[in-house]
Amino acid sequence: MVGSLLQLQELCIKDCGHMEEVIVVKAEEESDDKMNEILVLPRLNSLTLKSLPRLKGFSMGKEDFSLPLLDSLAISYRPAMTTFTKGNSTTPQLKEIEINYNSFYAGEDINSFIKMNKRNSEKRKTD
Repeated sequence: MVGSLLQLQELCIKDCGHMEEVIVVKAEEESDDKMNEILVLPRLNSLTLKSLPRLKGFSMGKEDFSLPLLDSLAISYRPAMTTFTKGNSTTPQLKEIEINYNSFYAGEDINSFIKMNKRNSEKRKTD
């Protein structure tokens, strides 16, 4: 499936109340032989995920992702999101992430950023 998305430049998903992940790798494709498979979206430069209350992550499989041109990531209202991917993700062009209309420095790793942001928002709820 990802192989057919090689020309994809922008992806905007919003108002999908039941979506839990964006890219799902079928069980038969997810074998031990493919533990280190890297899925590449070579032209994706903009990703927007908005109003997705059940979204757990972009992909919850063990694949690694390479998004070499991604320079815009906007995420809002995703209370169930715990990580971007369970594998590693490489986004060398991404400098900032927009979360709920606030911009943050992206740092080295989207997964770490999402987890930290989730912890901080949960902490604010309990304070």
